[in-house]
Amino acid sequence: MLTKLSMGGVGAPTWLVLNEPHQFLSPGLIHFCKRLLAEGPKYLVAPLFLFLNFKRLPSAFVEILLSSSLNWHIFKNTNDAVYQRLENGELPLPNLYA
Repeated sequence: MLTKLSMGGVGAPTWLVLNEPHQFLSPGLIHFCKRLLAEGPKYLVAPLFLFLNFKRLPSAFVEILLSSSLNWHIFKNTNDAVYQRLENGELPLPNLYA
């Protein structure tokens, strides 16, 4: 992201893949991800967060994800609590008709 910032956001779009971020999240990386989710689209940087369970993530990071208008791609797994939270409206659903 810093390279894209120094280039003024020009060039090809960039994907930043964070696979199972609970394994390496620090307060500094949480702050960076908050900035990335807010400013990344301006600079053609798109983060991909891949994880199995919200409970493994720090609550501050989950709040950032839930408030950032992400597109959710939830694949069937054995964690039924995710589907219960979706049914109860605790997780935002994408607008499929926008």
